[in-house]
Amino acid sequence: MHDGDQKNVTVSESGSLTISQDAPVAWSLSVPLDFKLCTAMVDFSKSKKPAHPPVPLEVRVLGTTVGTTLLEFTDPSGTLNPDKDSPLNVWTTFPDMSPTNPKDACADIQSTFRNFGIIQFQDMHDGDVKSVSIANGVLSLGQAGIWNMTVPLDQKTCKATVDFSKSDKPAKPPVPLVVSMAMAVGLAGCPREFCMIMTWTDPTMTISPSAGFPLNMWWWLVTFI
Repeated sequence: MHDGDQKNVTVSESGSLTISQDAPVAWSLSVPLDFKLCTAMVDFSKSKKPAHPPVPLEVRVLGTTVGTTLLEFTDPSGTLNPDKDSPLNVWTTFPDMSPTNPKDACADIQSTFRNFGIIQFQDMHDGDVKSVSIANGVLSLGQAGIWNMTVPLDQKTCKATVDFSKSDKPAKPPVPLVVSMAMAVGLAGCPREFCMIMTWTDPTMTISPSAGFPLNMWWWLVTFI
């Protein structure tokens, strides 16, 4: 999400996580993956990646209720963020797939909001925090004292169309976007931590190469086991 481009990721049976990119600069990096924790330490300085982080990052591999795989990057040294558990960046596969039981998946998400009310999300693109809540099939988004808006949430797909032009949000997208709500959870055999994610796409393809291409992701700043 941070770089706004695409990376290649593979995991070998021997436990090696390989990250690479073909352009604009070709680079590749392989690191050992802990299959018990689904985590790895990635030192991008050992690759030819342009503008790499100044410290090694920890990456955690997660799955989602919409069939995508996520790589969550954090800084265990606290150099880039004093909150060592706060996500610095998130990579995701695409497109989303329909959940096996979409109604149940959406019901679980709405139940979580009923329990916690307003939830803070890290906006991977803007680099700030947004407030989100769901009540009675209505999705509320905003930032205290800056902007807020409400839109209907589809109870079957857990998606909503958001036209930021109808809000006071600064630097808003030029077209309405679709946001997909989903749960992220540790892969089988790994710690079953879970959190909530919001993935943003442009079905008009005005600002994206395809209708399902993820333009941005908001990441729940609370993780539960």
